[in-house]
Amino acid sequence: MAIAGIPIDHSFLKYKKGLKEYGYHVGKLSMKNKTVTFEKLGRDEKE
Repeated sequence: MAIAGIPIDHSFLKYKKGLKEYGYHVGKLSMKNKTVTFEKLGRDEKE
């Protein structure tokens, strides 16, 4: 599976916490359905 040209596999689970610094987190990830839902954090959640 690829999102924005980046392969998403089980190793992604280890690095998804890094999205917080960009203002997002993974809302739902389905390897079976090959979908990822990203949710934008509120200003107070980024810190």
